[in-house]
Amino acid sequence: MNGADDVFVERRGRIERAPDGLFEGEEAVLHLMGWVGRSLLRGRFVDTPGC
Repeated sequence: MNGADDVFVERRGRIERAPDGLFEGEEAVLHLMGWVGRSLLRGRFVDTPGC
């Protein structure tokens, strides 16, 4: 399960563990999740190559 201390991301089609300390707590993770969700619903989320 993703959380502030255990974050996984997809890069170039592969799932990888993100570096430790990427987020400063659960609230930061939830904030990002909300932003992504709202952006997807509005059709404004852009998948940037190489990220």
